[in-house]
This record gives sequence, structure tokens and C-alpha cells, in this order.
Amino acid sequence: MSTLHQPAHFLPLDDYASSTSAAQVPVERELASLGAAYRASSSSAPGAAPELQRAAHLAFLARALHPLPASHVAFDSTRPWLVYWAAHASYLLAAPLHARLQARAAETLLKCQATLGGFGGAHGQTGHLMATYAAVMAFAYVGDRHSWEAIDRPAMYAFLLSLKLPDGSFTVHVGGEVDVRATYCVVCVSLLLGIATPHLLEGCDEFIASCQTYEGGLCAASQPSYSAHATLDRSAPRPALGEAHGGYTFCAVASHLALSLLPLPPCSSSAPQLDEAALLRWATSQQGAASELGGFRGRTNKLVDGCYGWFAGAGMFACLQALLQRRAAWWKSEEEEEEKAQSAAEDEEWIDDPLSFSPSDAFLFDRLALQEYVLLAAQDASGGGGGGGLRDKPGARCDAYHTCYNLSGMSLAQHRLRVDAASRRALEDMWKSQQQQQQGDEEAEEEEADAWRKACYVSCLAWSAEAAHKAVVGEAERNELVPTHPVFNVAFPKLKEMLDWAYGQA
Repeated sequence: MSTLHQPAHFLPLDDYASSTSAAQVPVERELASLGAAYRASSSSAPGAAPELQRAAHLAFLARALHPLPASHVAFDSTRPWLVYWAAHASYLLAAPLHARLQARAAETLLKCQATLGGFGGAHGQTGHLMATYAAVMAFAYVGDRHSWEAIDRPAMYAFLLSLKLPDGSFTVHVGGEVDVRATYCVVCVSLLLGIATPHLLEGCDEFIASCQTYEGGLCAASQPSYSAHATLDRSAPRPALGEAHGGYTFCAVASHLALSLLPLPPCSSSAPQLDEAALLRWATSQQGAASELGGFRGRTNKLVDGCYGWFAGAGMFACLQALLQRRAAWWKSEEEEEEKAQSAAEDEEWIDDPLSFSPSDAFLFDRLALQEYVLLAAQDASGGGGGGGLRDKPGARCDAYHTCYNLSGMSLAQHRLRVDAASRRALEDMWKSQQQQQQGDEEAEEEEADAWRKACYVSCLAWSAEAAHKAVVGEAERNELVPTHPVFNVAFPKLKEMLDWAYGQA
């Protein structure tokens, strides 16, 4: 049985509501009412727990892939997103799209491929990094070797590189704005398609760190400084632009983690460095109190929102957990790792590091409370809506976006994943080299390129689930979801299929 935990210093609802805006009060009252009803039912009927309305949600997602009514014309530029949200959420519910629908979806995605590389939001639109991310992740679910081969990877690489700026940031499209979400899209797309290079990713981590605000979370971008000769001044302070936000922070942290698992040259000592302690303080303050059913907010003093159960919640904390877990360059040899561990064990400063903890017995957020938020607040448990789907919060309409990210957050609230050195070594041993017979310098270059591709492939897949720490609210048979990858937000079996193709490992 799972119950909501009442904080020791929990304020009465009237006192709590008086400190918030008038618009938030009705929602907070509804959340508190749902929590009170659940606690009452749990005490009178031990073992009672809300049920995930799986069939209703699957029916809702299926409708999202059918022709939309005229009132949904605004969604015409988000076709790759609709495919990704529906395909991903359906797979998490253990009900993959049927083959005919997958083929139709893949055909739709290919029609969104832009002439100059990347994907647009619809047929004929120019390439945009957000649409490109959605399309490539969706291809993991609806594509096969035939449709994947139709992705123009050379044009894709040229497109990604054309958006890169000298400070390591990316614009979201040609002539567009700089956004840390663009960096996340580049990292995920390039790794999944097997086109990541050190040149493409150079400076990304430095830019990410520069987006950290005084709160500890990260914002959309930062302002670089240039010298009189229009060259980037890397030693000058870089003001962060905007407030810390769950969506930006997740994209930054997931990218930072992915980059940290690759053999990239370290940033210079003068470059901005991510303050992981400040990030941890900010992240752990975003989960709501009992009056908010343990949901997550995206910004300080804002209402909780179901989608942030992924961005500021379980997705974020899976990446944070991995960052705090790794204390050495994981791609080094086993002997080097043992030497590093021995050195660390003799270093009192390392042992006293406030960011050090045992991943086997520590959790950074209330996993059960987040699941309860999804089951009680994000879905209409009474069935009154009748149409399935998940929502932002009580009173809001259900949509494919919130259905996808509510379920993504719930997935990683149930399953504890960690970067795993044993999995890494096993994947390295199974690697099939693509080297050609070369001589001299060409042979050395080929070896270097093969080692880089192997590192990219292995870094994406070397995760393991800790079965002993699985925690599902309610009956597992009804409520358990398929685990999703903390960085890509794609289920592991589908991710591996596409990676095997991209890296020639099939």
C-alpha cells in the first residue's frame, strides 16, 4: 500500500493558499481534496490504490494518430511530435502501435524531411531542431531499416553543423534563436543516428554550464562576450538569460550527462563549470507538498504540472543520480578505474564530498508521491471525462503531450536505472568493428574513428535496471510501465534496434 506523506511543517490549506495567487487557489484546493479522499480510502480499505486507466489512454492515443478535425489545424506544424508522443506513450503502456499504423506514421515522418537536412513540422517546412528530435525519436518506434535508410544522414550532419555557433551553442533553425533545448536535440539526434563527432559537440558542455542561474537550475541561454575583433572572449562572464526552468534544466542536465560519458577533451579551467550541488538543491525543491499531491513544478512558486513529473522529476533525477554516481571518466580501462577508486578511497576530501552517496540506498525525490499525482490528478480517475488521456492538473483538458510526459515520469518513478560499468564492458566486448584495411596514417585515423563510434554506441546503452528498487503504486499488473531511457526518453529495446542499425551492429 502507498500513502501520501504529510510533511512535519505542512501548513493548513487556508494559510498555504493565502500566500499564492488567486488563480492557484482553486487548483490547490482540488489537489488537497483529492489527496484527502485518497488517504481516507486507504485507511478504511488497506491496499486500495488508484488504477491506471490503461485501455482509455490507449484509445485516446490512437485517436491522436487519426486525421484531426478542423479545430486542430494549429497542430499541423507538430506532426512529428504527435507521432512521437503517441508512439512513445503507447509503448510505455506495453501496447506498441500495430504494423500498418507504424508504416503510415513512418511515411508521414519522411514527408517532413527538409531538403537541406533535418525535419520540419510538416511537409514542405524548413528544418527545425525540435521537429528533428521528435521525428528521429519517433522513428525508433515506427521505423525499420528501410525507412531509416531514407533519412539523409550526410544532409542531417551538415544541417546540425550549420546551426552551431562559436560558443558551442546551437540555434533552433537557420537564423533562429539560441536555446539550450537545441543542444539537447543535437546531442540526442547525432548519437542516435551515429553521426556525432567531437567537432560537432565541441564547446557544448561549456555553453550548458553558462546557462545555470543563481537558483541552481538552468535557463534557455546565456549571453557570450566578444572582443573588439569579434572573437569570442571565453574568460568574460556570461550572464544567464531567463529564470531556471524545469524543461531547460532537464535538456541541459541530460545533455551534460551524455557528453560526460564520451571521451571528449575536458573544458578549460577558465570555462564555466556546472555547479552540481546548486543544481541538486534547486531540483529537490521543485516537488510539491502533500497539498499538491507530490507533483512537480517547472519554476519556483508556480503550480505543479503533470509534464514536469518528467522534466523536473523522474527524468531529471535519473540523470542527476547518474551524474552524482560517476566520479571518474567511465570510458577509461578497468585498471584505470580501479586505480582511481583506490585513490579516492584514500582521499578524505572525496569521502566527505556532500555530493557523494551510495546509489543503492538513496533516492532524490518521492517516487511514490509522483506516481500518486499521475494516478489521482493527471488522469480523471472517476472516468468522468470518458475519453482517456492525461492532463496538466485537475480542470485542464487531456492532450497527447501531457499523456506522453506524465507516463514518462511515472515510468522512471517506478524503475531505478543507473549507468553500469559491467554493461559497458559487455557492450564493448560485443562491438563489431567497421574498420577497413588501411595503411599508415589512414589506419590510425580509422582506429580512432572506430573507437569514437564504439564509445558513442556504448554510452547510449550501458544502463541497467535495479530490480530490487522497483516501486509501483497499486497493482503492478495494472499500473507498471515499461522503463524509458533517461536521456533520450525512448524505451530501451526500440532505442537499441535503431542504434544497432546506425552503428552497424545488427
